[in-house]
Amino acid sequence: MSLRPAEACLIFQVLDLDRTEAFYHALFGLTFERHQAVNQNFIFTRLSADFSMSFMLGEPCPGRHPFPTFTLSSKQMHAVIEELGRQGGHLLDPVSPAPYGLGAVLADPDGYRIGLYQPTTLPSPLQNHTALGSAEQRQRDCFTAAP
Repeated sequence: MSLRPAEACLIFQVLDLDRTEAFYHALFGLTFERHQAVNQNFIFTRLSADFSMSFMLGEPCPGRHPFPTFTLSSKQMHAVIEELGRQGGHLLDPVSPAPYGLGAVLADPDGYRIGLYQPTTLPSPLQNHTALGSAEQRQRDCFTAAP
Protein backbone atom coordinates (compact mmCIF):
# COMPACT_ATOMS: atom_id res chain seq x y z
CA MET A 1 0.00 0.00 0.00
CA SER A 2 1.37 3.40 -1.01
CA LEU A 3 1.20 6.23 1.49
CA ARG A 4 1.99 8.79 -1.21
CA PRO A 5 -0.82 11.35 -1.48
CA ALA A 6 -2.84 11.26 -4.67
CA GLU A 7 -2.74 15.06 -4.89
CA ALA A 8 -1.26 18.10 -3.18
CA CYS A 9 -3.39 21.22 -2.89
CA LEU A 10 -2.31 24.59 -1.54
CA ILE A 11 -5.26 26.26 0.22
CA PHE A 12 -5.41 30.00 0.84
CA GLN A 13 -7.99 32.18 2.58
CA VAL A 14 -8.59 35.46 0.75
CA LEU A 15 -10.81 38.52 1.11
CA ASP A 16 -12.03 38.73 -2.50
CA LEU A 17 -12.36 35.77 -4.88
CA ASP A 18 -12.80 37.96 -7.97
CA ARG A 19 -9.66 39.97 -7.19
CA THR A 20 -7.68 36.80 -6.49
CA GLU A 21 -8.83 35.17 -9.71
CA ALA A 22 -7.96 38.29 -11.74
CA PHE A 23 -4.52 38.53 -10.11
CA TYR A 24 -3.44 34.94 -10.75
CA HIS A 25 -4.96 34.93 -14.24
CA ALA A 26 -3.23 38.18 -15.26
CA LEU A 27 0.18 37.18 -13.92
CA PHE A 28 0.27 33.44 -14.64
CA GLY A 29 -2.60 32.70 -17.03
CA LEU A 30 -4.31 30.43 -14.48
CA THR A 31 -7.95 29.59 -15.08
CA PHE A 32 -10.26 28.76 -12.20
CA GLU A 33 -13.38 26.75 -11.49
CA ARG A 34 -15.87 28.31 -9.07
CA HIS A 35 -17.38 26.04 -6.43
CA GLN A 36 -19.76 26.28 -3.50
CA ALA A 37 -19.65 23.63 -0.81
CA VAL A 38 -21.42 23.76 2.56
CA ASN A 39 -21.87 27.55 2.51
CA GLN A 40 -18.28 28.08 1.38
CA ASN A 41 -17.50 29.68 -1.97
CA PHE A 42 -14.07 28.97 -3.38
CA ILE A 43 -12.10 28.99 -6.60
CA PHE A 44 -9.92 26.11 -7.71
CA THR A 45 -7.18 25.67 -10.30
CA ARG A 46 -5.33 22.53 -11.27
CA LEU A 47 -1.66 23.08 -12.12
CA SER A 48 -0.94 19.43 -12.97
CA ALA A 49 -2.55 16.04 -12.57
CA ASP A 50 -1.56 15.90 -8.90
CA PHE A 51 -1.15 19.52 -7.83
CA SER A 52 -3.79 22.22 -7.37
CA MET A 53 -4.53 25.47 -5.57
CA SER A 54 -7.77 26.54 -3.86
CA PHE A 55 -8.72 29.99 -2.62
CA MET A 56 -11.65 30.42 -0.24
CA LEU A 57 -13.23 33.40 1.46
CA GLY A 58 -11.76 34.02 4.87
CA GLU A 59 -9.20 36.00 6.81
CA PRO A 60 -5.82 35.87 5.04
CA CYS A 61 -2.94 34.67 7.20
CA PRO A 62 0.16 34.92 5.02
CA GLY A 63 3.44 33.69 6.43
CA ARG A 64 7.02 33.65 5.33
CA HIS A 65 7.38 29.94 4.46
CA PRO A 66 6.48 27.79 2.68
CA PHE A 67 5.26 29.66 -0.34
CA PRO A 68 4.47 28.53 -3.87
CA THR A 69 7.11 29.27 -6.47
CA PHE A 70 6.16 29.50 -10.11
CA THR A 71 8.83 28.46 -12.61
CA LEU A 72 8.38 30.58 -15.71
CA SER A 73 8.78 28.72 -18.98
CA SER A 74 10.52 31.51 -20.86
CA LYS A 75 11.87 35.00 -20.30
CA GLN A 76 8.68 36.23 -18.60
CA MET A 77 10.09 37.53 -15.30
CA HIS A 78 9.94 41.22 -16.14
CA ALA A 79 6.51 40.95 -17.81
CA VAL A 80 5.08 39.31 -14.67
CA ILE A 81 6.62 41.99 -12.45
CA GLU A 82 5.26 44.77 -14.69
CA GLU A 83 1.76 43.30 -14.37
CA LEU A 84 2.14 42.86 -10.61
CA GLY A 85 1.36 46.46 -9.61
CA ARG A 86 -1.62 46.69 -11.95
CA GLN A 87 -3.13 43.68 -10.18
CA GLY A 88 -2.68 44.96 -6.62
CA GLY A 89 0.42 42.97 -5.68
CA HIS A 90 3.90 44.19 -4.83
CA LEU A 91 7.51 43.07 -5.11
CA LEU A 92 9.06 41.91 -1.82
CA ASP A 93 12.49 40.77 -3.02
CA PRO A 94 13.77 42.09 -6.36
CA VAL A 95 14.98 39.94 -9.21
CA SER A 96 18.32 38.47 -8.24
CA PRO A 97 20.55 35.52 -9.14
CA ALA A 98 19.27 32.09 -8.12
CA PRO A 99 20.76 28.66 -8.80
CA TYR A 100 20.83 28.32 -12.61
CA GLY A 101 18.51 31.27 -13.11
CA LEU A 102 16.83 34.31 -11.62
CA GLY A 103 14.43 34.55 -8.70
CA ALA A 104 12.13 37.10 -7.10
CA VAL A 105 9.50 37.12 -4.35
CA LEU A 106 6.23 39.01 -4.63
CA ALA A 107 3.07 39.35 -2.60
CA ASP A 108 -0.46 38.93 -3.89
CA PRO A 109 -3.21 41.40 -2.86
CA ASP A 110 -3.83 39.46 0.39
CA GLY A 111 -0.14 39.45 1.32
CA TYR A 112 0.65 35.84 0.43
CA ARG A 113 4.24 35.38 -0.73
CA ILE A 114 4.82 33.94 -4.19
CA GLY A 115 8.19 32.99 -5.58
CA LEU A 116 9.14 33.45 -9.21
CA TYR A 117 11.92 31.45 -10.82
CA GLN A 118 13.23 31.80 -14.35
CA PRO A 119 15.91 29.32 -15.43
CA THR A 120 18.67 30.83 -17.55
CA THR A 121 21.14 27.97 -17.92
CA LEU A 122 21.54 24.46 -16.65
CA PRO A 123 24.89 22.89 -15.83
CA SER A 124 26.28 20.42 -18.30
CA PRO A 125 26.54 16.94 -16.77
CA LEU A 126 29.67 16.43 -18.91
CA GLN A 127 31.46 19.55 -17.69
CA ASN A 128 34.81 18.81 -16.04
CA HIS A 129 34.39 20.50 -12.68
CA THR A 130 38.02 19.91 -11.68
CA ALA A 131 39.09 22.51 -14.24
CA LEU A 132 36.98 25.22 -12.60
CA GLY A 133 39.36 26.03 -9.76
CA SER A 134 38.78 26.16 -6.04
CA ALA A 135 35.74 24.77 -4.25
CA GLU A 136 34.76 28.34 -3.36
CA GLN A 137 34.89 29.36 -7.04
CA ARG A 138 32.81 26.34 -8.09
CA GLN A 139 30.19 27.13 -5.45
CA ARG A 140 30.09 30.79 -6.48
CA ASP A 141 29.73 29.78 -10.15
CA CYS A 142 26.79 27.48 -9.36
CA PHE A 143 24.79 30.29 -7.79
CA THR A 144 25.57 33.06 -10.24
CA ALA A 145 23.04 33.65 -13.00
CA ALA A 146 24.19 33.82 -16.57
CA PRO A 147 24.18 37.36 -18.02
